[in-house]
Amino acid sequence: MIAKLLNLVGVGSPNVDLVLSKTNFHPGDTVTGAFHFRGGISTQTVKRLECDLMKKEPGENPVWIQAVTTILMARTMESGTREEYPFSFLIPDNIDCSNPALTYELKTRLVFTNDKKTSDTDMIHIIPRHEKKTPSL
Repeated sequence: MIAKLLNLVGVGSPNVDLVLSKTNFHPGDTVTGAFHFRGGISTQTVKRLECDLMKKEPGENPVWIQAVTTILMARTMESGTREEYPFSFLIPDNIDCSNPALTYELKTRLVFTNDKKTSDTDMIHIIPRHEKKTPSL
């Protein structure tokens, strides 16, 4: 009974953590890692996993850029369960990386059948590629 009450307010719910292999990238690079799921204190059914790319400018709220992945599922997560799913995403070649203070976030959400959500945010830095100059003759 107490576990159900805690789940209603989000305490002890299953959670997701996107673990990335690194956080600095160039346009056109592939971001790799894994979604780590951990079951809560009681059994819950997961409807879907969503991950979006967000742009963050200093002093501003993050702005949605594009959906990275949406995985529909009817997955029951038992208490204490741990699972891992691979993740990869190709950064667009034309992504804005002109402002060094600009960062990007991967916003991950785990949505349950009762429409409760748990989320994780991971910051990534996208650094412009420097073109090699051809020596003058």
